[in-house]
Amino acid sequence: SIARINDLFHPRSVAIVGAPRGVKTGAVFLTALLEQGFPGVIYPVNPQAEEISGIKAYPRVADIPGAVDLAIILVPHWNSIAVVKECAAKGVKGAVLFTSGYKETGTAQGKALEEELVRLAREAGMRLIGPNGMGLYCPKTGLSFFPGVSKEPGPVGIVSHSGSLTNILGRLAPRKGIRFSKVISSGNDCDLTAADFLTYLGQDAETGLIGSYIEGIRDGPYFLRALEQASLKKPVIMWKVGLTQEGARASASHTGALSGSREMWQAVERQTGAVRAVGFEAWVDALMGFSLLPESR
Repeated sequence: SIARINDLFHPRSVAIVGAPRGVKTGAVFLTALLEQGFPGVIYPVNPQAEEISGIKAYPRVADIPGAVDLAIILVPHWNSIAVVKECAAKGVKGAVLFTSGYKETGTAQGKALEEELVRLAREAGMRLIGPNGMGLYCPKTGLSFFPGVSKEPGPVGIVSHSGSLTNILGRLAPRKGIRFSKVISSGNDCDLTAADFLTYLGQDAETGLIGSYIEGIRDGPYFLRALEQASLKKPVIMWKVGLTQEGARASASHTGALSGSREMWQAVERQTGAVRAVGFEAWVDALMGFSLLPESR
């Protein structure tokens, strides 16, 4: 997983499947890559467009002439199975699932759809990020998921279940002096999870400080080990939400996550050495302060 995650942060080509024409939600991904100066090849995929933003478009993933390292999948959930099958056949290494309509709906159909996507991907040796997430941002390699974020790399790594939060933080960070090594918006954690990314960032030489926004986890022991190992190597500033009844309901509706009790998470913080932050401003201030320490440069 560590090697594959590192590959995904260094793609030579990106396919944007379902890339829209005009000003629509999914257009932010192509705009972000162009604005960031992504040095690799970008393949917009849209069966109703010959080109998008001056770049040749392709009807299907199968029609792309070159290899595809990373796919950003913007199609609605009811079309995702067909697209993931195409990506698997193409040999895509990893895919970001942007749209919602999966486990977070609380339905058996949403859960089953997510599980089927993971099964198809794993059979092909492909890894999935999301669904219901923004994916990856890495200034050093020109990878980005939102316009207006900094092009200057730095020591701060982020793993977040919320895509909106990473977008806001990415645009706010330059004013706070925060610069990023890698940022992950992992959404529902259907395949690669927050624990996987904590493990990766804990070993990443370009990351000196980790910020995590956690709504819930699937595998408690694995997450505990990942958080502890990362905290032994560098500070981990953790903002855990969903510790009230209202927050737990909000987390479940967003990513389908189980949040756990306040007492349990206080024990996790004590056992692992993670630094707790409560609220967005406190979290950002802690990231800014710790990033200025010599050990995190």
